[in-house]
Amino acid sequence: MLWGGTVTEPEPYATAAFAFAGPSHLLVNPNRLYPVDEAILARGAFALSWLARSQRDVMLALIGARRREPDKVRALGLAVEAGPLDLPALAGAPRTAFCTLERWLDTGDHRLLIGRVVELRTDAARLAEPPLLYADVTAAPSVAPRLERLARRALVATGALDAWRRRRGVVARPRSLPEETYLDGGQTEAELATLLAPGVRDLGRRLAPPASPPPVPPAPLGVCVVGPGGWGAVHAQLVRAVHPAARLYVCGRDAARTEAFARRAGAAGWFTDLAAAAADPAVQALTLALPHDVHRAAIEALAAARKPVLLEKPIATTLADADAILAAEVAGLPLMVAEDMHWRPAIATAARLVAQGAIGEPLYADMVAGGHLRPSGWKADVARMGGGVWLDVGVHYVRALRLLLGEPTRVLAARAMTVNTKMGGEDSARVLFASEAGWQAQLLTSWVTGRFDLPDITLFGERGTLCCWPRRRWVELHTTAPTALGRLAAVARPAALREWLLGLPLGRRRIPLDDPDPTGYAAEFRAFLGGVARGALPAGNARAARRDLELVLAGYDALRDGGWVPVPPDAG
Repeated sequence: MLWGGTVTEPEPYATAAFAFAGPSHLLVNPNRLYPVDEAILARGAFALSWLARSQRDVMLALIGARRREPDKVRALGLAVEAGPLDLPALAGAPRTAFCTLERWLDTGDHRLLIGRVVELRTDAARLAEPPLLYADVTAAPSVAPRLERLARRALVATGALDAWRRRRGVVARPRSLPEETYLDGGQTEAELATLLAPGVRDLGRRLAPPASPPPVPPAPLGVCVVGPGGWGAVHAQLVRAVHPAARLYVCGRDAARTEAFARRAGAAGWFTDLAAAAADPAVQALTLALPHDVHRAAIEALAAARKPVLLEKPIATTLADADAILAAEVAGLPLMVAEDMHWRPAIATAARLVAQGAIGEPLYADMVAGGHLRPSGWKADVARMGGGVWLDVGVHYVRALRLLLGEPTRVLAARAMTVNTKMGGEDSARVLFASEAGWQAQLLTSWVTGRFDLPDITLFGERGTLCCWPRRRWVELHTTAPTALGRLAAVARPAALREWLLGLPLGRRRIPLDDPDPTGYAAEFRAFLGGVARGALPAGNARAARRDLELVLAGYDALRDGGWVPVPPDAG
């Protein structure tokens, strides 16, 4: 019966001779939906670890991890050590067998793999511990397991359990192991083909949220804020907040306005010429809070000085200008593009939870941003702005999309009627990104509607939902896994009480954020000023900003064409 399937010999695998004491062969049957199946076939070898009962949490983390997560070791924080045959193995396991693949059998949705053991490694410190068994993993956690077993036996012996089932209308029927196995997790070949269409690994995510940057070294630093307008004031406040020892300078075209702003900000000096500000030895770094259309000219004016620059988003309004800015960076200008979403702690927390499998495979994302705003001046001029709300606000949420889900492959866009006729660009837009990896993300940006207390980012997965807010110090996780309270609520009487209980957020968890600033602005400025002080800005930042712009412009193409538009592949 063991050899009754189709047998396929793998490619010969050259191995050295290893001395070992233990079984000569091992049989494993991984699920074909998981990447380990393809990995073993491609590698021609595998390692198998036995865990101790005290390592139950490790096994639960592995079981709960996102199925198509490409780097489970990093996502789960596992310790891995190198073994023979260049195979990685879980550190601290009582026993690990390193095997070459001799053959495999097609046996349905699980493939039977036969491996020859070439080395058996043991950890003497854990060999005396009880092994972790299947029942130890599958059993629900209980504060009084013996009492629960006694109570269940009593209910079965007295017939009380059957009586309760009859009262609830539960009809007993003969059990069918094949049917139950199929319904619980089995797949037909057609079902497997559907599930495997997006691939066994999701490799679409190129960006990962960074760790929260450390405090800026306390040494004095001269920082010039270029652009004494509204957002320039925010830059000045953030410089003061994250680096109290900084000497602040201001640069603007209008002398009276710039001097007044410098006085209010307590600046050590002010300039009306950008080149003069960059040339002054008292200035070690500059932040640019300027209209979108002058980004390229400002960067080119600063290129020769080679002093670190923080450029506000978007990097530019066209890819040609973005490429010219990247050329200045390549030529030696230390450059960072401001993107608070990249440093927002809720994004980092949500990305970690997704990788760990908190919501299973992510399926959909809803992002809602904007609020009521009537732009004026250059922001109402579509030529200077480069667009409307989709460019100005959407570029942030495109970054969030890339950090949380990955790179999209096509885009569709539409918009409702115009409300604000005093601006040249769009006052609202709805953009739908989709990926060959199987997810979709809808981004609604608007300056004529309000989000109010709704989350700005919601991730929907097969096992749960994640909600993020811009200024709250937590994210909410709603899981579909039944809770003890949920099971009690389902049998509560009367019906009105049951309905009320089931309406409560029984599966909700609030997960606190590590960083006290939920917006990401402070972390962004710590990363920049700390990078200036240490002589190294975050790598790849400007190129990532160029990709954000490319996706925003693809959204505009879809808005113009009225249909699905392919997204250019990420060249970074």
